[in-house]
Amino acid sequence: MKNKTDLSLKLIENIIQNFSDIEIYGFNDCLHNFYQKGDKAENVFKNITQSQEDIIQFSIQPALETSIKKLLSTFQNLTRILSKN
Repeated sequence: MKNKTDLSLKLIENIIQNFSDIEIYGFNDCLHNFYQKGDKAENVFKNITQSQEDIIQFSIQPALETSIKKLLSTFQNLTRILSKN
């Protein structure tokens, strides 16, 4: 989770580049998905900033066969990227 005001276009670009299967969605309306695979970061950021959401959530859905080590590494990378801002 991240406050919408803490997000930047650069952060959204970084997330999309590193996690192609990420879900970016609202806290109050978790069915409102801001990112569809292939979307441009500029559009995602614009949709987030124009939304009524204050908190934005991020979710990664790894394949079932993903090893625990790979899953942990992916989670740590996402956490590192989100905490930089």
